[in-house]
Amino acid sequence: MSLLREYIQTVLLEAPRYKPYAWTPWSAEAQSLDYRPARAGVGPGEDRLAVELNGTVQGGTTPYDIVDDKGNKWEVKEPTAGWMVRVGTEGRTAVAQTRAAFDRVNRKLVDGMSRITKEGLSLSDILSDEALTFISRYVEKDVPMIAKGEISKGRLARMHQVMSIVHELIKDEKPEPLQKSVEMGDEDHKVNATIDLKTYIKLGSILKISRDELQVDDGAVLAAAFTDRIFQTDPDEFMKKYWYDAIKASDVFGHTSGVVFVNPAGYKVIPIANIDKELSFQLITQAVPQFKVTREAR
Repeated sequence: MSLLREYIQTVLLEAPRYKPYAWTPWSAEAQSLDYRPARAGVGPGEDRLAVELNGTVQGGTTPYDIVDDKGNKWEVKEPTAGWMVRVGTEGRTAVAQTRAAFDRVNRKLVDGMSRITKEGLSLSDILSDEALTFISRYVEKDVPMIAKGEISKGRLARMHQVMSIVHELIKDEKPEPLQKSVEMGDEDHKVNATIDLKTYIKLGSILKISRDELQVDDGAVLAAAFTDRIFQTDPDEFMKKYWYDAIKASDVFGHTSGVVFVNPAGYKVIPIANIDKELSFQLITQAVPQFKVTREAR
């Protein structure tokens, strides 16, 4: 009988004190500790969770928060009231490629617009009023915020729309040189000169040569200004590569055994194997990603 009792006690001691994917109330022992420790480098619920997992708080010295008695490494997160989770250092690394790609799009967009105006052309002669207003507002309002690492769903949608406008205008066009070579003078005195496209068009107007005869196509002018291959790429494919498929919770927390959500009432353990089902990437703010806890995980 004593052997049976000893076996039962051993099984009870080794059994986990929680069920994965389910909220577990804090034990009486854990509740005796402050939920928000005053010590630097220790986050909400970490002292309590160390008790529950028979583990050790790392105190900000490692890229994970707690190591349990089996050597598992856990990241501890307190979701916001809106069930959002922000990821710091590892998150900043995870979004670096996306931010670089977005910055390149915006830089090439501004460069292309500058090339057109530098050659003396008016963007209003090439783009519709609606498209020009939308792109100009995007460049003025959204581009600086994206560069700072503030990428909301609204800014993402506007960036996608700007890329789509440019892509549709140039995708089937052969670039038109932004400068033209012209021949002036009579049969005995001929001079070849290179002039900007605006002067070339004005010269044609003075000589009463139509724009069609001059063979100047607005789409081709845009294609010459926006030569970077990024504008030849399908905007949907670009967004899929650098946003929707680029940033996953399993990559951000891949160095851990999983994430533990905490609140003053209890905790919930999410093993790394299913973390992508529990955390959905939403946006970038302060240059780090934020994930939404899925409805099933709440």
